[in-house]
Amino acid sequence: MSKRFTETDKWRDAWFRKLSPKQKCLWSYLCDNCDQSGVIDIDFELASFQIGDEVTAKDLRAFDRQLHRLDSGKLMIRGFIRFQYGFLSEDCKPHKPVFACLERHGISLQSLSEIQSKAIGKAIDTFPVGYQSLQEKEQDKEQDKDKEQDRGERVGTTDRPRDLIFEALCEATGVEAKSLTKPGRGALNAALRDIRAASPDVTPQEIKRRAERYARKFSGAALTAPALAKHWASLGAAPVDDWTKQAVANLNRAEPTPEPQFDNSFAESLLVGVPGIKEKFGIK
Repeated sequence: MSKRFTETDKWRDAWFRKLSPKQKCLWSYLCDNCDQSGVIDIDFELASFQIGDEVTAKDLRAFDRQLHRLDSGKLMIRGFIRFQYGFLSEDCKPHKPVFACLERHGISLQSLSEIQSKAIGKAIDTFPVGYQSLQEKEQDKEQDKDKEQDRGERVGTTDRPRDLIFEALCEATGVEAKSLTKPGRGALNAALRDIRAASPDVTPQEIKRRAERYARKFSGAALTAPALAKHWASLGAAPVDDWTKQAVANLNRAEPTPEPQFDNSFAESLLVGVPGIKEKFGIK
């Protein structure tokens, strides 16, 4: 079952208010039964049955300024596309069926613009915000989040709790949060999302610890948030410092412990009186 937007203020619109009850039902029938591009090949017999009152082509005269008749004889609601989708974009996946319908009806974008320019009435021509793809919505959410954080920092406080992880990342990379530009904040937020995705329970202490390991591992290299996120996994284990390396090397080079030497003089004194013992064991 498909769902479509409807203009609730159409009941206050002068042109719609003057329609008869049958014509109002017919208008709703047209809007609900047209295809994705707002085109309908109306079957008056079926429409009359579903509306519950006989409708004919004469009833369409009430919509002369809202409908456009195509060369094929089908009817197109002038403002349908603009009302339902806003501005069409070929990069937006939900808009692809609309382009397919337009192509099937032989309607070019230029022709569509001319048809839409003549649309009259709030019932079809009022839609303050165009349709947005999911990606665009997510981008808008991120932008709103950044604006809110910027606004809070300018006044010295925010309505939401402090982000200690973000502050730790700023401190580790030598960044002053209050002086961040929009691109700079975006880079920090993107790096922080990657770090949190890899380590959901990350703490400010862990940020500082891995930043210190980065400085030892990449001596002389500048530490940035994207660089820390890129090498986050390899910085999980503490690197072996020079002192530990030297200690291991010394241990490997250590001389083997000499075997203990025993004093056998007492044992020899006990055996000296035994006949033939000296010759057998070489005792002098």
